[in-house]
Amino acid sequence: MDLWLYLHFPALQLDSLLQEQEARPLAVIDSQSNALVQINAQAAEQGVEIGMGLATAATLCRDLQLVPYKEALETGKLQEIARWLYELSADIALYPPSGLLLKVSPMLKLYRGLMPYWQSIQTLLEALPYRYHYATGYTPVAARLLARAGGRHISDDAQKLKQQYSACTIGQTDLSAVQIEKLNRLGITHVADLLNIPLKELSRRFTLDVVQYVGRLSGELGMSLEFHHPPEDFQHYLELLYEIENTSVLHHPLKRQLVLLEDFLRRRDQLCTRIQLRFHQRNGQPLEVTVGSAQGEYQAEKWLELAQLTLEKCQLAAPVYALTLRVNKFQHKEAQSTDLFAGRQGKCTDYQLVSLLQARLGQDRVTGLTRQDDFRPERASSHCPALTPSKNPNNTAPLLRPNLLLPEPQVLTEPVAIIHGPERITTGWWDHSAQVRDYYIAHNKAGQWYWLFRKPAVKGETPQWFLHGYFS
Repeated sequence: MDLWLYLHFPALQLDSLLQEQEARPLAVIDSQSNALVQINAQAAEQGVEIGMGLATAATLCRDLQLVPYKEALETGKLQEIARWLYELSADIALYPPSGLLLKVSPMLKLYRGLMPYWQSIQTLLEALPYRYHYATGYTPVAARLLARAGGRHISDDAQKLKQQYSACTIGQTDLSAVQIEKLNRLGITHVADLLNIPLKELSRRFTLDVVQYVGRLSGELGMSLEFHHPPEDFQHYLELLYEIENTSVLHHPLKRQLVLLEDFLRRRDQLCTRIQLRFHQRNGQPLEVTVGSAQGEYQAEKWLELAQLTLEKCQLAAPVYALTLRVNKFQHKEAQSTDLFAGRQGKCTDYQLVSLLQARLGQDRVTGLTRQDDFRPERASSHCPALTPSKNPNNTAPLLRPNLLLPEPQVLTEPVAIIHGPERITTGWWDHSAQVRDYYIAHNKAGQWYWLFRKPAVKGETPQWFLHGYFS
């Protein structure tokens, strides 16, 4: 029989909420049953218990803060955890909203034993903010029973595992409340009592659900499982306990998400060049913000700096109650070589500097220049993505060109002294934008150096001079 590992997260919604170190007593309440289903340590210290009604809990703890239970939120968190574990274990089945089942047997050869496998799983889980119980078993139902009973059992000893789940009470099983009450009336209070009854006898006295449960628990009956295959992306949803009205206050919750992203990327030895932020606003459409990095980053500190610069330009239409961080494209790290004799360098690379400028000014406001194979000054260069390697046009002759070219030539209105020239440019006849100009270098009385041109003289007309650029 195969060995299985079940992970039970008893307070998945509560643990996923952003809580301060000195948090107030907090509880998650099921609105249908009006009972508490999850509580934090501060609430437990004041006598609040799981399953307690709202009236009793409020009497014991006056400042108890309540959060409505959301099953969809827990299911989403469960999928996030499965996405992390998928890097370590191949076969994962979801038991929404709070359980994961992992097939251990195929992984034992890879990890060379049960304990190395479990240590890898545990190391990953400890980096996440969720409480969990765990247990192994030779059937999925047995592992689930032990974990949901609050167990912490990692073993491949079949006899020992059977003794442990046999000691569980009937109330800890997945049987319905009606079935549990009926069994208790007959004196069947523990799982061992059920296992002592043959399946044929059970089928005569109890419903099919009881028979199937016992058969699957003992392994006499099989069960079909659908394994989960998470998408190749990173997504994390964080719900706040308070609403945020200013983008500058988003620093702390965003940092928590970026730290998880950093851990995710470091484990996979990858980078990302773009993160997508969604700020869920009360009574309004979510605010979508994209933060990019020209070089590709994995460190939370770097992404947080870029995100803050980008958020400075955004305004919230309504208070934010939750954040979603998503990354759907990754790239592998490339080794960066540095010159030992290059001397002291800046704190950031060229690509990091471009990323900072684009985050502050906008993607379309930070570009590079590349040369074009065209003699016309207006078309000799063009904009390109920042830090794009320049082209090598056919024209390699050294040319005297100004650092600053005016967008449009201006009529020259002052006397100048010509120092160099002329340089005739005759080109552009093939695209109906022909140019015939004689360019000169000159300076005025103030010492400014100009790049001038005049068109060839036409009979009966005075040649007109134009200023086209400035030399530094």
